[in-house]
Amino acid sequence: MSADETVAVVAATHLLEERWGLDARALGEGSLARAVRARVASSGLDPSAWAALLTSRTTEADALIEAVIVPETMLFRDGSAFGALGEIAGARLMDASAERPVRVLSAACSTGEEAFSIAIALLAHGLPAEAIRVVAVDVSARAIAAARSGRCSSSALRGHIPGWAERWLTRVPGGVVIAPEVLATIDFRVGNLMDPLPAGPWDAVLCRNVLVYLVPAARARLLERIRAHLAPGAPLFVGHAEVAALLDLGWRHQRRYGPWALEPVPVSAPPAERPAGRRAGTPAPAARSSIVVAPPRAPAPAPRAAAAASVGSAPAAPLPARLDEAVALAESGERERAIALLEEVVRVDRENVAAHALLGVLHATGGDETAARNALRRALYLDPGHAESRAQLALLDRPRSRGR
Repeated sequence: MSADETVAVVAATHLLEERWGLDARALGEGSLARAVRARVASSGLDPSAWAALLTSRTTEADALIEAVIVPETMLFRDGSAFGALGEIAGARLMDASAERPVRVLSAACSTGEEAFSIAIALLAHGLPAEAIRVVAVDVSARAIAAARSGRCSSSALRGHIPGWAERWLTRVPGGVVIAPEVLATIDFRVGNLMDPLPAGPWDAVLCRNVLVYLVPAARARLLERIRAHLAPGAPLFVGHAEVAALLDLGWRHQRRYGPWALEPVPVSAPPAERPAGRRAGTPAPAARSSIVVAPPRAPAPAPRAAAAASVGSAPAAPLPARLDEAVALAESGERERAIALLEEVVRVDRENVAAHALLGVLHATGGDETAARNALRRALYLDPGHAESRAQLALLDRPRSRGR
């Protein structure tokens, strides 16, 4: 890379952090440099002139963020959150109304699949459309435009689709169309999560696989804003690679809503419930062996539900059951037994990306960074686009501070 190109990449790195809180290292090795080269070529300027343009013209900054963000989403991804939303809907059936709707925030909603899944789960569990308010925010204007169209590509169907969701999905060549009743419950907005969030109180917030891409200060700021807008007892759903950092930032597991649901620790909680502040974003020590990591699980049956249907996923087999058992062991603090079981899974199925990724997170929480990197790199070798493994590696590679 030439000196001029380095100047351009440094300018882009600073802008991403200052405006959006993004950690360029978490985006993937070389991805920012490639995006910068493409934008420089498109502008017709030399790299130094482009760097000056980047800091002075909003349209160029917006073009850069579109270039570095790669949407990775699907309908009902990591299904336990949507089963939990069914529980929330059931608890509010008697009092939910247009005046007192069930309110859910989808932070970094990408092309809308998460927001569609939220609304469908609430509808399927009995809430009328007028009693549902989903606000879905993403920094990408392109992604929000796609979401507002109410159409998803066929890749959105590659996970488990609950049978009770089918009435709101219409298969078409190349993808699926979302029912107008679902779209009517969702307010899609272009927005920066570093700006003030839409006003709550929220009955649930989904901010999954976002926090790992933020620098520590931005992560802490976003979490404080989410905390301020959550209704009492409402869950925050995050990605499995993000749980460790939150446990050190004043959050705790909310197990009734699944393995990746958390809630703020009350300010008045006893010291044992308020973990000491380790540097945000670094892997947790062995004492954090109860950190929960889990493969996607199907939501609990809805009140209206028929038997669940799976689209694009393998039939039930012993290996998924072993993955679930490993998750249960991790939740109960038996990290070593969970690792042993996951190692058994990868011996049988060497290409099981989920098992390698979970092994990486468990090794990281125990402080074995070499084993963690090996497992995460294996997951990325098998699936170069596996966002959680890439982000966890970025956390491991972040320089350690020597003092508080």
